[in-house]
Amino acid sequence: VFKIPLSDQHGKEGQSATFECVINRLDIKKVKWYLNNELISKEDLKSEKFATSIEKNRFTLTVNNLDLVKDNDAKITIQIGEKTKCSAKLFVDEEDIKFIER
Repeated sequence: VFKIPLSDQHGKEGQSATFECVINRLDIKKVKWYLNNELISKEDLKSEKFATSIEKNRFTLTVNNLDLVKDNDAKITIQIGEKTKCSAKLFVDEEDIKFIER
């Protein structure tokens, strides 16, 4: 089913990371996204934390405002239909330290 599966993503704390997959069918519109094996609710998908899009057979999930503690080493999963799943990891790196000269 997956022409291009999800792949692991890295992002800096406070920024965003986008997961994308392409499937080999055009007739599927309903998918479920999971964060650490817990369904991301419709309410959460409408929040500022997440953004999803569907373009033909390409599905994306963006995780915004990455948190080093909550989001690092998270497992993102997409489920298509009842059984077809694909997962990838999210790695959050610390924000670059900025030195201010006095």
